[in-house]
Amino acid sequence: MGFGQFFTGQVVADTMSSGLLMVGAAGRYGIGDKVGADKLFRQAKVYRQIQAQKMKNFADPFTTHDAYMKMMQEIKDETGKSDIQGLLFETVAGGVERSAKRFWYGPK
Repeated sequence: MGFGQFFTGQVVADTMSSGLLMVGAAGRYGIGDKVGADKLFRQAKVYRQIQAQKMKNFADPFTTHDAYMKMMQEIKDETGKSDIQGLLFETVAGGVERSAKRFWYGPK
């Protein structure tokens, strides 16, 4: 619930910031400060791009999941092994272990 409220608030804040930056850029351009206007236009564009990416991730959450799983396979430790995915997925929510094989205990 808290994450949803924070996310919504951040979307509103970023959208308003983008709009205000566009207004500020137009004002700077009107007084002849092209360099300052370009800087503000660039900042407004970044806010819009962030919101577009958020909506893309919201509409297709599996894109983020697939990219994360691919990254987990590519991460290697100092020995060249890639067992981080196994380590991260061997526990469930709340820290309850799915199995005790990490601690060298048999199933019995």
